[in-house]
Amino acid sequence: MQLEKETRGLDNLVSIIILDNHSTDGTTIEIKKFIIKNSNWQVIRHQSNIGVDRNILSAAERTKGRYFWIVGDDDLPRNGLIKLIVDFLQNEQPTLIYLCSKWAADVKADDLPTLQLINPISMAPIEFAAKINIFTTFISAWIVDAHALKAIGIGSQELSKGIGSYFLQLGWILPLIRDSSILTCVDEPAILATGGNTGGYQLIKTFAVNYPSFVRRIFPGQKSMQNALLAPFAKEYLPNLIRSTRSGQFSRMSKENFVLPKAIMSLGLYKEFWTHTLPAFALPMKAQRAKSNIHHPLVKRMANKIKRKLQEIAMPAYTHALDNLSSKVIAKIEANNVAQKKHKIETELAKLRNVGENIDLPDDFDLIGHEYLSLGSGFQATRGLRIHCWKSQTIEGISSPSTIIGDRVFFNREAYVTCANSITIGSDTLFGSNVLITDNYHGSTKIAYTNRLNSPLSCPGTVEIEDGVWIGNNVCVLPGSRIGRGSIIGANSVVNSIIPAFSIAVGAPAKVIGTLSAAERQA
Repeated sequence: MQLEKETRGLDNLVSIIILDNHSTDGTTIEIKKFIIKNSNWQVIRHQSNIGVDRNILSAAERTKGRYFWIVGDDDLPRNGLIKLIVDFLQNEQPTLIYLCSKWAADVKADDLPTLQLINPISMAPIEFAAKINIFTTFISAWIVDAHALKAIGIGSQELSKGIGSYFLQLGWILPLIRDSSILTCVDEPAILATGGNTGGYQLIKTFAVNYPSFVRRIFPGQKSMQNALLAPFAKEYLPNLIRSTRSGQFSRMSKENFVLPKAIMSLGLYKEFWTHTLPAFALPMKAQRAKSNIHHPLVKRMANKIKRKLQEIAMPAYTHALDNLSSKVIAKIEANNVAQKKHKIETELAKLRNVGENIDLPDDFDLIGHEYLSLGSGFQATRGLRIHCWKSQTIEGISSPSTIIGDRVFFNREAYVTCANSITIGSDTLFGSNVLITDNYHGSTKIAYTNRLNSPLSCPGTVEIEDGVWIGNNVCVLPGSRIGRGSIIGANSVVNSIIPAFSIAVGAPAKVIGTLSAAERQA
């Protein structure tokens, strides 16, 4: 087996886990042959077919090293690649690597000569997204920094949101593109990939609806990133996929007759959808194949003359009509999105214990325990806001939680407020990105370290943040904290005690390093 040869001498650096999703085709017998010779390899066989997304999730959950690489059973790493990748990871430590592929109907390990050298290129996120776009869905092409994934808060719970999309891997690829600093691409063909595999799902719906939906969820409000990923996809890959499916290369189109309206709602914001994807859906296949049927030079010249004439006469009118149609659809979609967001916000705010006026919430806000939450007027937050109020029957002396947030409070992205007892935030407070405010935790030294998941919820103290406080990025405010009015907490600090009014505090745990002057307090 080529994998045995490629990993020889790397036992201390590379672990191999084979996941058998309850195969019934003799795979188990084949696997046993290699396990006998490779005792350090692991095999996980599911007791039933758990589906492609859950199988991928189980693979990610079982990785223990810094990096993981999930390779599909139809794909092969090119000979020589693994050793080159291991050397590169040890020297450079990137966050995310994309490996370009050579596609064929039936791949073999010797389809390409042994790879002698790779030249990884570091790229900015927008450039990276524009180059790769739809191949973010190709799981075998990605090597992922598990530590970086954990650092941005992506775990099993977040990844499980992708179950049913057939693109669960986007749950780690797209967030790392969004938040990563070291994105790397290997341009040499490094993966031998099997083309034409439908994966047993509805192709058009999965790509035309599920993929754009995933992109918008990970990049809410980031139009440039959405465009980089979706515009090229609507122009090239999706039309080709539709034509291939309609021509009979895949036999699933008849089951997807009602996907076009969903595709319009999903991709109608892009001109490329109207100029490329919609014709692939709507035009007769004969018309779409006409160009490929012209062989004779005379016919070619005549066809070119007709084409130029049609462009002179018809294309301006066609383009004008198309622009009008797409503009109307885009306007309707945007109006519908605005109406849906407004309705969602109004519905959620109506459930709160108390709510002020002029509340501005992001599209992806998440509130739990509405009846225990009060929001003041002028509250603002950007994407990723979570406020969770938990009523626990197991915490002695606490009947119900209470979260009170004053007027003109602003949270930057990915703020998380979790309350099981009491959290009070004063007016005119400002919070940076990735701030955690909690009056509870699950950890306990009284429970065996092998049983952490069963630790009871504990609330060792309340949290009070007074008026006019400014809290920097990545700050944790823990139970028992009180931050006096007008104080400033530096980035990456951990607050677990009392910070007097008008103090400047930094560190973990946060310590007072200065006090605002009388003039600064009035500024």
